[in-house]
Amino acid sequence: MLARSNGSRYPLNMRLILFRHAERENTGATNPPLSLRGLGQTQKILDQIHAHDLPTPTKLMASPKLRAQQTLQKVKQACQLEILTQPELDERLSAESKEQFDRRVQLFLQFLEKQSGVIFMVTHLDWIEEALIHIPCDTDLSGESFQFWSPGQSVEFEVHDRRWSFNKLRSCDV
Repeated sequence: MLARSNGSRYPLNMRLILFRHAERENTGATNPPLSLRGLGQTQKILDQIHAHDLPTPTKLMASPKLRAQQTLQKVKQACQLEILTQPELDERLSAESKEQFDRRVQLFLQFLEKQSGVIFMVTHLDWIEEALIHIPCDTDLSGESFQFWSPGQSVEFEVHDRRWSFNKLRSCDV
């Protein structure tokens, strides 16, 4: 870790793989589980780790929603890690203003900059769209490649001393 002139410390290296949750069932439920296709997408994530297309995670974080938790379930078991449930990763709540949601996302991004290791993080489309506005990246995250997020899709960043670098955008088609 580097010590800053203001006394704060930031890790030298963190890899973040930010996932949109896998495909959910369209049942009309407020907290639906993954569909059969979504369960297949979770297996593909694990297969990508085994094929070394995805790094092996050291930390798992997910929204409290069932579909986000289920997206990491196979990785959790295979890597023997716990999923850290982060309410800050939840989709925008009905009682939450746009400004409150925006602030929640920004604060969580600041929290992430103080983490280290390889983090797999699963959240929702609206959260990802908001985060991409605020991530100070070496790549323009407003481009067409970042406009459409399929279930299970991920983007990988490296964060060095609070500087974000884009690595790879992955689909999760099954």
